Amino acid sequence: MKRSVSWLSSILVVCWLPAQASTITYSGNGTFSASTPSTTFSGPSATWAFSFQVESSPGISGFQLGAAFSPVFSNFSYTLNGSPIVVAPTSLSFFNAASGGGLGFCFVNTPSPCTALSLNDTGAPQVYTGPESAPTMLTGAFVLPTTFAVGRTLFTEPNTTVQAAAVPEPSTLLTFAVGLLGLGGRSLYRRR
Repeated sequence: MKRSVSWLSSILVVCWLPAQASTITYSGNGTFSASTPSTTFSGPSATWAFSFQVESSPGISGFQLGAAFSPVFSNFSYTLNGSPIVVAPTSLSFFNAASGGGLGFCFVNTPSPCTALSLNDTGAPQVYTGPESAPTMLTGAFVLPTTFAVGRTLFTEPNTTVQAAAVPEPSTLLTFAVGLLGLGGRSLYRRR
């Protein structure tokens, strides 16, 4: 009996080890204000949503020390009124607290400087730790002030809650599945 409890405890410990996820999915959605202009990426009272993935210790494609960095990102998606808009943003940046916190991305570089969705402003939380040259991304829910920019014209939008969730590694899921199979096999063995 003591051996069974020890064996069962070992399996449960392995099954419940926290995932060491290396990828984080960022997502957010909202509704543009009635004064937001109609563009490929916006519309008056239109709903929008985005998501993309960044490594928890991302590769950096550029940074301004003490201000912001641009991570390597993947799987970017954007919808307007539920319809996908095919776009690869020209830039994605995360800002430190002194620079307004949060994040922002430029859809296209026209009109100058770009058409962008900015989720940062004074007092917004920083969503990473460490220096801009070697950040570690944070997970959680972040309420961020939102602005839509068409060139230099800014349109204030309602705040957005951005969710940053770790994506479990396949090996963690496999370990969990093997643990469950082990528990099932052990109970079948005990019945015989």
